[in-house]
Amino acid sequence: MIKKFLDKIEIKPSFIAALGLAAALNFAGQFFIFFAFALLHELAHLSAALLLKAKVRKLTVIPLGIAGEIQDFNFLGDWSKLFILLSGPAINIVFALILHKSHPWAATVNIALAAFNLLPIPPLDGGRIALIFLSGNMGAIPAIRLATKFGRAAALFVAAIGILQIILYPYNISLICLGYYLYKGQSAENTRLVFEFYAKITARPRILPIKTFFVPLETSLKHMLYKISWNKYYIFYAQGNNKLISMDETRLMSEIMDKGLNKSLEEALKLPSEV
Repeated sequence: MIKKFLDKIEIKPSFIAALGLAAALNFAGQFFIFFAFALLHELAHLSAALLLKAKVRKLTVIPLGIAGEIQDFNFLGDWSKLFILLSGPAINIVFALILHKSHPWAATVNIALAAFNLLPIPPLDGGRIALIFLSGNMGAIPAIRLATKFGRAAALFVAAIGILQIILYPYNISLICLGYYLYKGQSAENTRLVFEFYAKITARPRILPIKTFFVPLETSLKHMLYKISWNKYYIFYAQGNNKLISMDETRLMSEIMDKGLNKSLEEALKLPSEV
C-alpha cells in the first residue's frame, strides 16, 4: 500500500535546487513554511477529488509545492471540477483568516498562495477555471489556444517585472524564476490538454452526456471539431436531401483523419447536391 503510494510521487530536480538555494541564502525556514502551506493547498485539492471518488494519478514535488494529477479530470462535470479547483485557494484563505492576528506573515503567505493560484494562467487553478468557461463557450481547442497565448504573455510580463525587482532588490530573482516556470509550463500544459482532448474523441474514458448541434451542410469539419468540449459527447445534425443526417464526434474524427480539416460536412458524407 505504502509502496503503491510512493510510486505515484515524483520529486523534480528543480525542487532540490530551490531547497539548496534557500539554504545557501539562509531562507530555509521561510521556504519550509511556504512549502507547508503550498502542501496544504494541494491536500485540499486531493481531498476534494477523493470526496468525488476521482482517482489521483501522480504527485509531483516542485519548488512551488506539490502538483497533483487527477485521472480523467477534464471529463468530470463542470461543478465537480470547480469544486476541486477552488478547494485549494479556499483552504489558504481560511488559514489566512485564522492566522492574521497571531502570525501575520503566515497569513500573508496564504493570501499570496490563493491569489497566485487564482491567476487565469494554465496550469494554475485560475487558468483551469478559465478553461472550463471558455471550453463551454468556444470549444476545447480554441479555448486551449487562447489560454496558452494569454499564459505566455502573462509569464513574460511576470519575468519583466522580475527584471525591475532585481534593480530594486539585488539578488532577488524570484519573479524571474516564476516567469520562467509559468512560460515553460504553457507548452507542457498545451501538449497535455490537446493530447487528452483527441484521446477523448478516439477512446472515451467514461459515458458522457450527449450534446447536439444543428449545422449547415457547408460547415467545415474543422469548425465542427472546434465546437467540441471535454465532458459531453457531441452529435451534429444537418438537413440534406429532405432528410435529417447526423455525424457523431467519433465519426467526425475519422473523417478528419481521412479527408482533412477543410472538407465540408456535405463533402465528407458524399451527399449529392440538392436540386
